[in-house]
Amino acid sequence: MREFKIGKMWPPEQNRYDDILKDWPRHTDHILEIGAGVGLHPRKLAQTQPESLVIAIERTAEKFKKFSSSCTEENVYAIHADATPWLWFFPHEYNFDQIWILYPNPEPKNKNQRWVNQPFFKHIIARLKPKGQIVMATNIEKYFDEANEIMKKTWNLSTDSSVYTGEPRTHFEKKYRERRETCYNIIATRNEVTKCF
Repeated sequence: MREFKIGKMWPPEQNRYDDILKDWPRHTDHILEIGAGVGLHPRKLAQTQPESLVIAIERTAEKFKKFSSSCTEENVYAIHADATPWLWFFPHEYNFDQIWILYPNPEPKNKNQRWVNQPFFKHIIARLKPKGQIVMATNIEKYFDEANEIMKKTWNLSTDSSVYTGEPRTHFEKKYRERRETCYNIIATRNEVTKCF
């Protein structure tokens, strides 16, 4: 795996680090969602896990506007930013129990841009607490197979992979299920301390 090069990167303006860190000690679990869309899944997490602090990042302005305008849960922080610089500059001593990446862009023209193929994925793993988990979902079987294999062989994660048949977690998932497409789910658990900084 090639090395991650930080290059020219600055903390996003709308990062809310100070608010999050003040609120952090009040919660027993800490969850990050990358690519939260219009916020259906992080809001559900917050409602069913009131003891959790949920940080949900969405880069697209239109989706974020819908998310932020509908979010009333006090334990959700809706962040409008690119996840890579946001997570890179988030203080390294604060880590997560779960990191969710549901239906990421499959990047069909450039597989190196897929999350598990990026050197930055090492940093995502390093931001997990011991035995923390990354949950990834896709409706593309080849993406699912590739991600599962790379998580195990390249990133030394233990994976539990399955077909997801539960209640739809995102609008994409609802649409795929209505089309009778298969939704694949990977739960990847961190096995060892992984340093990248």
